[in-house]
Amino acid sequence: MESTQKIVFWFGAGVSIPSHMPGGEALTWHWLEHHLPVTHEMALLHQLYREAHQSLGKTMPRLEKVIEDCLWAMGPDCLANLEIFHHCAPNWIHHQIAEIILRTQSWAITTNFDQAVEAAAGHRIPVITPSQHPLSNWGLLKLHGSIEEPLPTLGHSISNLEPGLPPSLRDALLALLDDPDVTLIVLGYSGSDYFDITPLFLQRIHQGKLFAAHLCWLAWQNDLDNRTQEEQLANLPEGARTFCAAFAPEHREILGGPTEYTLARALKRAPFIINQPSAAFDWKKGWKERYTPTLAQRQRFAAKWYASMGCGAHSLRWLAPSAWAPGSLAGKDARLALNALRDQGWYEAEYRLRQQLVPDDTAADRRQWQRMHAASLRLSGRWRRAAWQYCRMLWQPAVQPAHAKALQREQQAGWMEAGIFFQSAAIHLLQKPAPYDLWSCIQVWLCRLAIRHSLVRVDARHEAPALQDAHMRAVMMRLICFMHTPMPRLVAWLERNRSWQDIWPPPPAQARDHAYRETDSFLGTVNNLRNIAQEITAAWQTQGFNPHNSAITPPVSVVVRLLQDSLQLAQQIGDSPGQCKAARALAKLTTENAEPLEAWAQKVEYAQYAQEQDFMHKYQLNVSLTARIRHKIRTAAIWLHWR
Repeated sequence: MESTQKIVFWFGAGVSIPSHMPGGEALTWHWLEHHLPVTHEMALLHQLYREAHQSLGKTMPRLEKVIEDCLWAMGPDCLANLEIFHHCAPNWIHHQIAEIILRTQSWAITTNFDQAVEAAAGHRIPVITPSQHPLSNWGLLKLHGSIEEPLPTLGHSISNLEPGLPPSLRDALLALLDDPDVTLIVLGYSGSDYFDITPLFLQRIHQGKLFAAHLCWLAWQNDLDNRTQEEQLANLPEGARTFCAAFAPEHREILGGPTEYTLARALKRAPFIINQPSAAFDWKKGWKERYTPTLAQRQRFAAKWYASMGCGAHSLRWLAPSAWAPGSLAGKDARLALNALRDQGWYEAEYRLRQQLVPDDTAADRRQWQRMHAASLRLSGRWRRAAWQYCRMLWQPAVQPAHAKALQREQQAGWMEAGIFFQSAAIHLLQKPAPYDLWSCIQVWLCRLAIRHSLVRVDARHEAPALQDAHMRAVMMRLICFMHTPMPRLVAWLERNRSWQDIWPPPPAQARDHAYRETDSFLGTVNNLRNIAQEITAAWQTQGFNPHNSAITPPVSVVVRLLQDSLQLAQQIGDSPGQCKAARALAKLTTENAEPLEAWAQKVEYAQYAQEQDFMHKYQLNVSLTARIRHKIRTAAIWLHWR
């Protein structure tokens, strides 16, 4: 490192672990254990993440999502246990960072809440947070706030992080990263801030405008790592790899090993000698005294948490029976109940319950209610009414009041879901054997007009927050890819003026977003795996490939593996529709197992139907006499068929 280089530290929770503070993983699991109703739920969660690790891409929930759902269920009082960060005593790393900041009048960047660096410097370092902007040309940038500020304002939950960094803080950060005289030393940081920091780095990567600063990433390990830079980079977590990719390869260095050795090497000095360990602090003590939720709050949190993960069956377990009484559901509890029913695959029960409820008064809630009502019509088989609702959503005027990000998000989501509905309708029509009749081609053309209009409405307001969501970007990409799919001659003739192709060029194959990686959605992962497999098989059919030809690319084994993963994960979370769809897709690819798979899917479908009818009858969700008779007949048929 040259003497002219300015040292800037970027550090995370790992530097506070020697002070006996929790890392992200330890805090996440202990937070869940303290707030869930019973301890054996932790064993279930560990099992879910262990078995779904390969498909979901993670081994633990995201802390921001855990706290978000806890706030939803319990209110801001549950944040009291974040006060453990008041007790973080400075360790040797904090003292080293503070000494360099004071000596060189330079900057440091952190996502930590604690004040250990400030305490190590005798509180002589200027601190800049999202809510505090003192005039200074050096100091400590605390991107997620400081523990001395009000707890609800800190960057601990998705709702606080999704808006991104304030412009002044973002500009100061980018100015440091674009300075070629800066050496950025990163330590104790995982790079997993997907909601506010990672988007900045992804944006620079996609623009091809890499940061000019020099990067030195310190990866903690028990022993010194002598592998090549490429091997060490591949061994980093996904967020850390994204962070490093925003710097030119010749301007970055990865050092693996104990921090006292790697930090000394980065600073060009002798290894540190640690002879004064920090005083012990048990961060797990005092949680019950600071805040203990009631049993009702624990149950509500469990229901919300499982619903957020897409586990409708587990969410229904924790919804109190009294919640289903007529007139007792309202507001957030009503949305939670409806989401749980949908994730469980009980679409008719969701539709009937929705008829008994009244939407909230705000414009965003009314838009959400309209969108969810259209989805319940679609899922319960009321196609014509669903098409009418989606057309209304597409052509109704956009509402743009000031400070209405939630409303903008709902409008974006409604337009995207309308596009997906009409795409599904067009694909259903195109699956008929060729040649296509005139009416089918006209219907496909009308569906593509609706998809185009949905893209126009979203693209016309690209600054809306919903487009920052990975799932929304993936849906847009899916619609754009469909618009570039070859169509029958008559449809192509009706679309002979294709000016939209210049506006939305086909995205490259490697540009697919991992739509559900950042939301902890098991159900989303089930659907995503199946959608990828179906897109591959659709491409085979479009290009005239035979799935049983071993020379096709990608091979059938890849698609079979995707569908098997989707089926396995659907079984783990109790997603009956996901199990049936994956099994039937597998049946089309494996001729020797086609009949057993189809029979098994029918069995799951019948069992789901019987459970849904029992649920509607138990809670009197307007089940007609005809439906009850049909339920008894189908139940008897199931018993006779599987006896």
